[in-house]
Amino acid sequence: MYSSAPPPPTGYPAMNQGVPPSNYGAQYGAQGPPQQNYHGGPVQYQGQQQQQPQQQVHSVSQFVQNTQSTSGKVPFEVDKSRVGILQVNFGCPATAGGVLQQVYMKKGSMVAYQGDIKFEREGLLEHGVGHMLKKAVTSEGATLVRATMGSKGSSGRAHLYLADNSKVVTVLQLQGESLTVNGDDLLAFEPSLKHQIVMLKKVSAIISGGLFNVKLSGYGCVAILSHGKPITLLVKKGQPSVFTDPQATVAWSGSLNPDFNTDIQFKTLLGRGSGDSFQMKFDPSKGEGFVVVQPCEEIGPQRS
Repeated sequence: MYSSAPPPPTGYPAMNQGVPPSNYGAQYGAQGPPQQNYHGGPVQYQGQQQQQPQQQVHSVSQFVQNTQSTSGKVPFEVDKSRVGILQVNFGCPATAGGVLQQVYMKKGSMVAYQGDIKFEREGLLEHGVGHMLKKAVTSEGATLVRATMGSKGSSGRAHLYLADNSKVVTVLQLQGESLTVNGDDLLAFEPSLKHQIVMLKKVSAIISGGLFNVKLSGYGCVAILSHGKPITLLVKKGQPSVFTDPQATVAWSGSLNPDFNTDIQFKTLLGRGSGDSFQMKFDPSKGEGFVVVQPCEEIGPQRS
């Protein structure tokens, strides 16, 4: 027969007692648990507050106040809290002088407008036969739409709102410079800017469906698109060449003349004939400037 276990020392908690004494573990520098019975749930320690999820609830008046459009005092505006929407303000002073009455915009980018505005595609013969041929090859004729403020109404003002799949909108003001923009990343520009289609060398063998770019020059505002916030890479003499993925390249200085570089190792490893196996090469010996790159590739060929 086994003898019963000796009784615990004096001061030790009895069996089945829910809470140890307050000085339990004090000799080791530990703080005893709160004096409360355990019922199976989490123990709430002193000073610990249970966090409740915070919900942002707005009144109707607050919502309207916080989501109104911007001031409308410049041709192109993008609110910091709504970086995916471009506001075009007809009737305000244009960048190159006069009053803004017309803009070129990407087809399908209109999300709203206020006032009398007419929309029409750019005529194929407007810029000559050579321009028409390039449009036929690149489908650019179905990409640009001309928006013109009408004569109805006495205010002489109208507002146009443009967006494209929640992409970030960046507005640049050209002051005699030139900028080449990927055709799919061009949202809108003032008519005071001269524009022409630029085809890249060897592009037909690189990306199915073709890749076109629009070169803008002169004085005026242009709005470009990017997936997320873009970064800018400088192309400078004395520095190595800059290589970019064609489908991640948004725009570059008009002074740059990129070439295409083929990386056989990339093609072999990835097993595909486009994308990372081809890069745009910006050689500083052929010109200095900058390249704008987005943190995401355009999916598939560009479409009108």
